[in-house]
Amino acid sequence: MVEKSRTLPRPKVRVAFAAIERCEELGRRWKARRKRLAFWTLRRSPCWPTGPASSLACGAKRIWEEQRQHLPGADGVLGIFPAWQHLSDLSKTLSDNEADIAVWTDRARSTLLTSGWPGIEQLLGQDAESRSGSRQTAVEGLRNDLSNHHQHLHDAQRRARGQGIGSGQVEGGCKNLIGPRLKQTGARWRVRRVNRLAGLCSLMDSHPWKTYRQTA
Repeated sequence: MVEKSRTLPRPKVRVAFAAIERCEELGRRWKARRKRLAFWTLRRSPCWPTGPASSLACGAKRIWEEQRQHLPGADGVLGIFPAWQHLSDLSKTLSDNEADIAVWTDRARSTLLTSGWPGIEQLLGQDAESRSGSRQTAVEGLRNDLSNHHQHLHDAQRRARGQGIGSGQVEGGCKNLIGPRLKQTGARWRVRRVNRLAGLCSLMDSHPWKTYRQTA
């Protein structure tokens, strides 16, 4: 069965920022934050074989292009929940039986967590000869999408090191920290003002908030 939850180490330092902006603008923020926090100067160790930084994102190509440009050498990770959603969608294409869908989905998710891309590639190759044309086309589509992220599908190794594999913390912050303030009844916003408020909300959820409050 797929593990539903686990306890991760608490962060020693938390610095958040948020804005509505283009990917290239976001990439430049990463570069600036990297220099400001000086975490790139940390020495590598067996616990951090790819360096002390991780880039966890969805499958959008433009985001990974910014990561390669502004966070070279970071440990890229495809978010587990977008990957799970792709597998779940495929299972509904492969069968019309709800029980079979549930079994295949759970098997695919467990395979992704334990074996990464090699395991998923093997799973997608099974029973290929018995599939109809449309179902095999759907399988090939998912295979092509995930193969572009084969180096980003190493959840088992990250879990063994106590590292995150999902974006729930970020998405939860957007929903619970920023969303309630922006979605008040009758509220209407310009992008520049949303960004100012999002920046303030992010600062409130960051360790520098106390310093900001004392000096502002």
